[in-house]
Amino acid sequence: MPLNDRCLLALSGTGPLKAGQAAALLIANGADALVSWGCAAALSPDLVAGDLLLPAQLVGIDGRRYAVDASWRQRLQSQLGEKRPIHCDSLLESDRILTNAGDKKALASTADAIALDMESVAIARIAGERRVPFVALRAVADTADMDVPGAVIYALEAQGCINRRKLLHHTVRHPVGIIGLMRLARAFQSAMRTLRELTPLAEVAFLLDAKPSSSGIA
Repeated sequence: MPLNDRCLLALSGTGPLKAGQAAALLIANGADALVSWGCAAALSPDLVAGDLLLPAQLVGIDGRRYAVDASWRQRLQSQLGEKRPIHCDSLLESDRILTNAGDKKALASTADAIALDMESVAIARIAGERRVPFVALRAVADTADMDVPGAVIYALEAQGCINRRKLLHHTVRHPVGIIGLMRLARAFQSAMRTLRELTPLAEVAFLLDAKPSSSGIA
C-alpha cells in the first residue's frame, strides 16, 4: 500500500519467507529501494527495550554477510541520531523466535551480532538479487535477559499479529506466565514508541537524495 507519494508499505508478517515475498512485491509495484522496519530481539545485555538499531551489516544463518547501502545508512544515522542513540553493530538472522533467555545468551557468545530478527536478511537477499539499495531499521522489543512467554507463541498468527482471544485463553490456563507477559508488553510498547517517534524523521531521511525515488518498507 502507498505510505505517501514516494513510499510503499508492505506488512510482511512473521518470518523470512513472508518477508522475502513482501520485498519482491514492493519491487514489482515500483519500489527501487527497500527498508526493513520493525522490531528485533537483543543478544547484547547492553541493549534495552526501545533501543534503535541501524546495522551496517547483517549476518545470515549460513554466515553470509549482507552490507547495507552505506551512504543511505549514513544519511539515516545523521538524521535520526539527533533524536536518540543508534546502535550500528551487526544484526543476525534467525529462523525462529528465541523464547528463552538462555538460548539468547548461548547465541550471543558465538554470534558476531548484538541483536536478531527473522525478516531483515530475507529482504536484504531480495535487494541484492534485484540490485536495489537496502537498509534495516529496527527497535529492540525483547532484551537479552527476557523470556518470551508461551502465551505469545500460542497466540501469534502468521501475519505477525497477536490473537487476543488465544492470548487470553492461554493466560487463563497458565497464569504463572502473567508477569512475563506484562514485562514483554511493556518492552514491546517501548519499541513501538521508538518507531512512532522516529517515523516522521525517517520519512525525511529516506528521501534526502534523488535516489532512491520510491522506497519500499517491509
